Amino acid sequence: MAINALIMDERKAGIGNYAYNLIKAISTLPLDMDIDVHIQGHMKEFFKDVDGVNFRLHRDFENSRQRIMYELFRMPSIYRRGGYDIVHFIDYLSPFLPIGAKRVYTIHDLSYFKYRKTFTLGSRLIKQIFTNIAARLADGMICVSKNTRDDLKKRYKFLKEDTLYVTHLAADQVKTSELEGNIELLREYGIDDRFILYVGTIEPRKNIDVLLKAYKEIIKETGLPQKLVLCGKLGWRYQSILDTIEADEELKRRVIHPGYVPDDILPLLYREADVFVYPSLYEGFGLPPLEAMTCGTPVIVSNTSSLPEVVGDGGLYFHPHDHVELGLLLVGILTDDGLREELEKRGIKQAAKFSWEKTGENTLSVYRDVAE
Repeated sequence: MAINALIMDERKAGIGNYAYNLIKAISTLPLDMDIDVHIQGHMKEFFKDVDGVNFRLHRDFENSRQRIMYELFRMPSIYRRGGYDIVHFIDYLSPFLPIGAKRVYTIHDLSYFKYRKTFTLGSRLIKQIFTNIAARLADGMICVSKNTRDDLKKRYKFLKEDTLYVTHLAADQVKTSELEGNIELLREYGIDDRFILYVGTIEPRKNIDVLLKAYKEIIKETGLPQKLVLCGKLGWRYQSILDTIEADEELKRRVIHPGYVPDDILPLLYREADVFVYPSLYEGFGLPPLEAMTCGTPVIVSNTSSLPEVVGDGGLYFHPHDHVELGLLLVGILTDDGLREELEKRGIKQAAKFSWEKTGENTLSVYRDVAE
């Protein structure tokens, strides 16, 4: 069988992070099948062939358009020549042309159906079209949460229950000792004081405006010293968020946007933050809160989509449009040492329920099930 991981690049972000960790996990498990993993040539430095897992190298792509065209029109003949029983596409994208194999897709979320205004027209239509095609061609669909599975069932009522599989993601395990002595690194990102942390793309769907409203009110009413760190790359329609910060002198002075932070530095930010906030309107899984809990950081998330499924009783919840409720939770955590300690324990316990090894084992089980 084959895994198409051509989307993965050296930053290993988003779906690429899922592909990287899934492949790493599968490579450590006992296998009763041979798996060819198709990757861009420059990614080979991150992997090595092991018994049952072989890496097939392709050209390096300059942009996503090049890669998509290659996947649609060049890969079908490669799949057919490979004689694969199954090809696993790690997102919704697959060729229209025959590939001579059964198809398994990983579906991460359906945000482009549920929150259409948070995508460009072109991006939304491409995602919707290919997801529609995937739903009709799939022999199996791996959903990263029960919430994503339920969204799929509602939209595509013809899907059979026994072709939908829930396989959760996981956070990388970080040893606290590895973070010690690296506090100076925070100053390189402009962080020199206690802080509240958000990690994710800076875009409307992440509901950052509500976080800014809550933060503005609590610093006005309480005088708490924590700064607000918005960590992540700029996404679509980010300008209104930056304009909100720029228009307010207090926010401009106290909100820090370090941009993209490498994976090996992120755990340091999680660990040093007083609290992690994830106000997103919709998530297929929601990896950042799980990463924060793994590092023992108290977590506040919106009570929507898959977030309660991931966070469980390891964090606190607020209605995504209620900035007052969010503000009260923030003040509670920032002023109550006992609550922080309790959330730290509960978060670590909840995060331990997820592992990439489980993700790999469950994915192999899907392959076997589809093959039969």
